[in-house]
Amino acid sequence: MGQLMKASNNIVYNVNIIAICEVMLLAVKVGLEPEKLAAVLTMSSARSFASEYFVPRILARRFDSDFSMQAAYKVIVKIQQVTARFRASMPVVAES
Repeated sequence: MGQLMKASNNIVYNVNIIAICEVMLLAVKVGLEPEKLAAVLTMSSARSFASEYFVPRILARRFDSDFSMQAAYKVIVKIQQVTARFRASMPVVAES
């Protein structure tokens, strides 16, 4: 149960990171100022640990991290196995 609790937390964290990266990229492509979007993502209803941690690093173009893509993938696979076993639907995780 402890591993499942940790994996659940990591899934929410990973989804936050994915969303942040996608909207930051879109902002640049459509001409929004990344710094202004950064302020919104770190101070409004979108605020999260992930936004507070990653948005400044994205702006600084620092893409080194302490959580590897391999670790994130491992968590996704684990949660997908649990959802299959219990016939639960998690469409966002399924698309990850």
